[in-house]
Amino acid sequence: MNLILSKEYDILSEIIEGFLLQSDVQNLQNYLEVLKFRVEDEQNTVDFYMEIADQSRLPIIKETFQRAAKDEQNHAVWFLLFLTQK
Repeated sequence: MNLILSKEYDILSEIIEGFLLQSDVQNLQNYLEVLKFRVEDEQNTVDFYMEIADQSRLPIIKETFQRAAKDEQNHAVWFLLFLTQK
């Protein structure tokens, strides 16, 4: 894992651990629902950005939206990681 991703992971872990320390079972269920929603929302955004990139004839637009789609996919992977951790 590169340094930037490692730092993102550490920050997100601290946030999540703090949330879980303050929560009860209901909050944990809400937390899991939010993570599921975020994974789906990020993936929908990837699809939307890729559709724009695919339809554009301008290289700068195509490249920009492809890059944005990759970033959103990365976000989805992080949320999925937290969702699947036990």
